[in-house]
Amino acid sequence: MTDKNKLIEQLREKIRKLEEEKDKILEEKKRIEKERNELAYGKPVSEIMLRRQISSFFKLKELIENV
Repeated sequence: MTDKNKLIEQLREKIRKLEEEKDKILEEKKRIEKERNELAYGKPVSEIMLRRQISSFFKLKELIENV
């Protein structure tokens, strides 16, 4: 297999994984966006809400990195 073919196959595999994980990725993105404005522009928020946002961000990051 040539280097070009290896690269093509790697890209195809990444695209397949992305297709499989897209719903999870979009769900985490929605969760983050839902509270983004309140965190950025609203009154101070609870530590629980902030921890939830941070957790969602790291979960999204992990999903994307593992694709």
